[in-house]
Amino acid sequence: MLSAGVPEWFADALLDLQRLYREGGASLVTNDFERLSGRKPISFDQFARDYATAFQSEAKAAG
Repeated sequence: MLSAGVPEWFADALLDLQRLYREGGASLVTNDFERLSGRKPISFDQFARDYATAFQSEAKAAG
C-alpha cells in the first residue's frame, strides 16, 4: 500500500481493521434493526437483487 502512495497512517488503520475482522471483532449479530424499525431485515443477496438496477445505472453513469 505504501508503494502505491497510501499514507502510512491510513495503511496502519486498514491493517488494524483487517485484524479486527480476522479476530471476530465484528461478528456480533443483533436484532437492533428489527427492534428499531419493526421490520425483519433482508439478506444482502435480497438487497442486491432489489437494487441491482440502481447500481447498474450508477456504474454506467460513472464510465
